[in-house]
Amino acid sequence: MDCLLAITKIFFFIFTLALWVVGVAAFGLSVYVLVKYDYLYDTADTYTMSYVSITILIGSALLVILGFLGCCGTWRKSKCMLYLFAVFLGIILIAELALCFYAVIERADIDDTVTKGLEKTQKQYLTDENTFKAWDTMQSELKCCGVEQGPSDWNDILGNRTVPYSCCASSVCKATKYPCDGSSDMKDKPDCAAPVGGVGAYSDGCGTKLTDTLKDNFAIIAACGLVFAFLQLLGVVSAVQIGGSVYKAPNQYA
Repeated sequence: MDCLLAITKIFFFIFTLALWVVGVAAFGLSVYVLVKYDYLYDTADTYTMSYVSITILIGSALLVILGFLGCCGTWRKSKCMLYLFAVFLGIILIAELALCFYAVIERADIDDTVTKGLEKTQKQYLTDENTFKAWDTMQSELKCCGVEQGPSDWNDILGNRTVPYSCCASSVCKATKYPCDGSSDMKDKPDCAAPVGGVGAYSDGCGTKLTDTLKDNFAIIAACGLVFAFLQLLGVVSAVQIGGSVYKAPNQYA
């Protein structure tokens, strides 16, 4: 039994150290996603990705603290630290499972949500500075144009055969750059282009590419979350077992 407890302590110490490292890495990744893909929130008019990233950001910060509690509690043989670790890790485990299920459910309805959001913000392209910058960033980054049909999606907003300059995929299209009509009240104005018949512009709509990007992120979050949840469950059990050994060996723990 003492041998099993010793093995558990070693496993637990390694686990909490890894937990601290994962927490630091997840915190940095969440900050990167929030900064790198900020245009997703403005163009799609949905903050699902933002909420998920912020949740992971907060959770990863807690993991860093928990990793410290676990390592320090094991090293100093502190029953209080170990039990605190088990309680807080259990709460985070429940929250992560809820987030995983939410990601799976949201993934099934994301096509309609993103399409409606894009159609709404597209109409604001000539009137809102943040929106046109977000759209230009999205179309350049994802190499897409419009919502679903490609360049023709811009006909009712910019005029027939006119697309945002960020839609241009060829040098011929880029050579037709000029200020968009209808944006005279804006301090920074968007640029347009006029590829003949849409030739020279990205043909794929941003809706499909954007939903694929979001679905891929949700799938990764759900898969990693479930695997990590299992490891966390082992961590909770180990913390309780090590902390409970104080009653059998009261002189070993503070």
